[in-house]
Parts: sequence; C-alpha cells; structure tokens
Amino acid sequence: MQTSSNSNVLSVDPTLELRFPFELRKDIPCCLQLTNKTDGFVAYNIKTNKTKYYTKPNKGIMPPCSKCYISVTLRAQEEAPQNMQCHDMFLVQSVDASEGLKPDDITEDFFKKVMTEKAVDVLELPIVYVKFA
Repeated sequence: MQTSSNSNVLSVDPTLELRFPFELRKDIPCCLQLTNKTDGFVAYNIKTNKTKYYTKPNKGIMPPCSKCYISVTLRAQEEAPQNMQCHDMFLVQSVDASEGLKPDDITEDFFKKVMTEKAVDVLELPIVYVKFA
C-alpha cells in the first residue's frame, strides 16, 4: 500500500488540505476534485469520520482521464474545537479497476482483498478549520 499526498493514479484538488470555514451549528460544505491520471478505469473509496463528515459520492469508478467532483460536508458542530485545531484526516483509496466493475462492488472488503493482490494508492489530506470572518 502506498500512502502519500501524491498518487500515480489520482490527483486531488485541493492538494494540501481540506479547509472548512468553521461556524457553530451549521453544516459547512466543501468541494474536492479527483482526476484519473491513467488510461484505465480507477476505483476509489473515501474514508473519513462519518459522524463528523458527509461525503457524496464516497466511492465510485472513474473512466480513463476523467474528473469527478466530491462534496464533503462538515456536519453542524455544537462547540468549536480547542484553538480551532482539527486532527482529522481525509483519505482517498484508489486502485486500477476492470471495466466491468460497478460502484456497488466497491466495499471495505473489496479494498482489503485488492490490497493482497496489488498496490492500493492512499491519498491523505489533513482537515483544517478556519475561523469564519
């Protein structure tokens, strides 16, 4: 398994961190763009704290040389973290996929099984809260 913020399969924009302009008791959306850098199909799976963040879509299959937009929403929080510090990570697992694969085939078990057969790229993005002006 390769873990980094750089991948041979996908590129992610933003590249350094996922930023949320933090406001109490409000859902805060953010957009992420995935780009398939290969000439083949790529399966992806997004992992993060599901109680704090809602991600749509959270898994899928990307055609060759395509882009996909992911909506990530920080669920409303009742209190701000101390010093606005967030230690959460946003992970995007990706792997070369066969053309016949369907989004429903992409499960936790799918990536566990694939990891035994071939390298799975994992992109890590730190999550950052920014004080709302």
